[in-house]
Amino acid sequence: MGVAWAMRGVIYIIWGADFHFYTKGLRPAVRLPLGIKLRLDEIFIVLVAWAAVAAVYVFLYQTKKGKAMRALADNPTLAEWRE
Repeated sequence: MGVAWAMRGVIYIIWGADFHFYTKGLRPAVRLPLGIKLRLDEIFIVLVAWAAVAAVYVFLYQTKKGKAMRALADNPTLAEWRE
């Protein structure tokens, strides 16, 4: 985290902290009901986030390792494995 902050500081010193845009108006929005406007990249991000949530859910509830992780989180003493 400290390295990232240091790099950011160096970038600000060299190039400045102003935002620069190539051109304006090249990102069309999809109009949805109730006056909602979403750009295609925003829709893509939402879909990827939902897919990631679904993947984690399937991992935690459908695999043996996921069930073991949930058991460990619920009760570490009971989930302890001894030979």
